[in-house]
Amino acid sequence: DRPSFFRRAPTTFDRTDGIVLGAILALALLARLINAGQSLFGDEVAIQIMFIRRGLPVILTYFPHGVPHHVLYTVLAWFSERLPLPLEISYRLPAILFGVAASGFTYWLARQVLNRFESTVVGALGAIAMFGVAYSQTAKGYSASEFLVLAVIYFMIQTASDPVGTQPQPSS
Repeated sequence: DRPSFFRRAPTTFDRTDGIVLGAILALALLARLINAGQSLFGDEVAIQIMFIRRGLPVILTYFPHGVPHHVLYTVLAWFSERLPLPLEISYRLPAILFGVAASGFTYWLARQVLNRFESTVVGALGAIAMFGVAYSQTAKGYSASEFLVLAVIYFMIQTASDPVGTQPQPSS
């Protein structure tokens, strides 16, 4: 009776799901690391000089007009720059990790409404999608936005498939 979008999500995460998810995450990481060490672009350098080098107080309180300042990303980049990695990679590390996480989340989200084969195809395509890879190779908050949008969609599906009050409450 219910549309396939609202059918009950799989309740177990079995070994095969773990293997598929691991392969998708590895593919996504490989695709994002290929050009991660390229020189910083002009706008990346500007954000780096304007915010990150000046520290957390400036990152959290300075919002100049017309400057694309992704606060969450900039804070994470500030922390990742302290890692012993080349500047280009450490500066882009939050974008890379959010992009990889978004690829895995794409598989898990698809798994909630599709069968395993279809979810694997969706996850693999998400891992190598041109814009997803490109956004993960620039030091900006686009891949974080992608991940957060997927999280909202996931929770919307969970809410739609099990509206509040339909689950039996545990007895105490």
